[in-house]
Amino acid sequence: MNNARSPEIESLLKDSTALIPAIAQDASTGEVLMLAYMNSQSLAATLATGRATYWSRSRNELWEKGATSGHTQLVHSISLDCDGDALLLKVEQSGAACHTGQKSCFHRSLTSMEQVEKQELSDRLKRYESLQHEIECKREVAFWDNWNRDELVRKYGDYAETHIDSCRWLYGL
Repeated sequence: MNNARSPEIESLLKDSTALIPAIAQDASTGEVLMLAYMNSQSLAATLATGRATYWSRSRNELWEKGATSGHTQLVHSISLDCDGDALLLKVEQSGAACHTGQKSCFHRSLTSMEQVEKQELSDRLKRYESLQHEIECKREVAFWDNWNRDELVRKYGDYAETHIDSCRWLYGL
């Protein structure tokens, strides 16, 4: 890694004076490890040392990842997003990336597998019910087609005619 940001890198950044979201991703597995922020200084330090250095918003100072914990990040590559307002660091993580001791900061799921499975079952049930309705409509249309339309209305009312017309329209019968 080189010591300073080139004018090319400066020109790519949307705002070189702002904090830039920086996503750390495991270089070998692709797992997202953490989200931190970088500024001009921390990006320059990272480029100079090859070790991930961020800007601590709570302490208002540079923060080299792992300086106190030993859980360092050796930077393999840095990519800038298409808008120039976010960075992706592919890193070799030593130890946990999260301050809680977890490998990744993204260890708390908002949608548990149980919720996902319930939603999938609900979606399947809706598809099944829709197919059942189509099958019933096809049977009813076939049955009613053997009747005279006037006789159908006289015997079963306008509802039957409307229902059969709806089935025909819905399923192209």
